[in-house]
Amino acid sequence: MTIRQQGGVFGRNPTFNDVETNDLTVEGQLLQTGSENVGIGTASPSGSGTRKTVHIDGANGAAVRLSDASNSALLRYNTLGSLDLMTVGSVPLGFYTTNVERLNIAAGGDVTVKTGNLVIGTSGKGIDFSATSGTGTSELFDDYEEGTWTPDLLFGGAKVGLTLATQTGTYTKVGDVVTAVCSIKLSAKGSSTGNATIAGLPYSVSGEGGSAIGYFASFGTLTGMPTVRAAFSAFEIRYRSSGNLANMTDAQFTDTTDLRFVSVYKTA
Repeated sequence: MTIRQQGGVFGRNPTFNDVETNDLTVEGQLLQTGSENVGIGTASPSGSGTRKTVHIDGANGAAVRLSDASNSALLRYNTLGSLDLMTVGSVPLGFYTTNVERLNIAAGGDVTVKTGNLVIGTSGKGIDFSATSGTGTSELFDDYEEGTWTPDLLFGGAKVGLTLATQTGTYTKVGDVVTAVCSIKLSAKGSSTGNATIAGLPYSVSGEGGSAIGYFASFGTLTGMPTVRAAFSAFEIRYRSSGNLANMTDAQFTDTTDLRFVSVYKTA
């Protein structure tokens, strides 16, 4: 080992301001420096970019290990290529920022997010349930969404003079299944004519979907309860006529028609 004195007093009880070393062996272990990095077990310690690091060489069958006073491993890089962060015995493992626990892994394996949300940062990724038995084509829960939408009542695709006193919609999307809630109440049906549809769906329909009428009032002549069919980009409003379902038109609506329903459909 070579020591270079850079100032201070060198005597029986020397003091050092700066000490430079070439190689240092501590209890048989080589400790070396290079480019302001510290290396243990390596002659060429290296950092990452401009960052300075402690470089511990775990090659040649060795393992990098951080242990407590009882020699129980707390942090270990083993020859199988895994980095293990561990606790002793049945103690849980906690992750902290600003001295507040954010994530906890219990000794039994349960993971608890203490604060904040579990954020899926990449589209198409999610929670994988493939460890459970099943014959489905996918067991990845990769989409959930809640929101609002604005239902737009049209007759023949138009709404000349039509005004709505109530025009609210909410939806929940789980995977590719959408549950849409709709509430509309007219204050004037206007002068447009033709089949009645509700546009503005939160997601387009893949095929068809079913609906449940929650409330309806102030319709014109009907021979049965109105129904709502989810089709493509709109809800079609129908009623039973002569034993068959027919599209409802402006003729069955009044200036005070009130309709509320829930529709469940599959989106593309």
